[in-house]
Amino acid sequence: MKYKAIVFDYAGVVAGDTGLKFDQNISKIIDVKIADYKKIYYRHNNLHNIGKISWEELWRRVLFDMDKIFLLEEVLTFVKKPKKINKNIIFIIKKLKSDGYKTALFSNYSKEGGRRMREVEHLDKIFDLMLISGETGLAKPNRDAFYNLIDVLEVNAKEIVFIDDSPKNIETAHELGITTILCEDSKNVRQQLKEKGIL
Repeated sequence: MKYKAIVFDYAGVVAGDTGLKFDQNISKIIDVKIADYKKIYYRHNNLHNIGKISWEELWRRVLFDMDKIFLLEEVLTFVKKPKKINKNIIFIIKKLKSDGYKTALFSNYSKEGGRRMREVEHLDKIFDLMLISGETGLAKPNRDAFYNLIDVLEVNAKEIVFIDDSPKNIETAHELGITTILCEDSKNVRQQLKEKGIL
């Protein structure tokens, strides 16, 4: 078996819209260009990813910097909306697990989000392991987050397939020798796993 572990991002892969769709919706709500919004968002989001600030504080800072603080309630209502689990991706994960692959969830998310994933969505019953940035203090695309993933999986980088909807995260993983799949939708993920001889 060439690959031993298949790793999935949460938001945009296992649940909810892809990052691009999310960015489009947010930029529409706050009425700014995606590039302008992302520049400010990425100035603050790492502190949230490693559990230093809350989801609310993250958006308060982003909107304050854009002079859009009056939209805080509307934005929080949107971003806190429960994410719909992608049943097609869950089916793929279960199939991979039954075929003998290690499966992992590797997500930039808060401790509260990680708790919900376990207690409400029961993803800990589906994945062999879950690495949540708010719990580990290590966030993608930081290389240390990927080194930690490799250590915890107890496999070589070249034995991992990593699936994410963020080009930045995909780029770092690729640089470390990890095989990557940029998620567009479940059909695209399934096709690429088939092409790699995994499904």
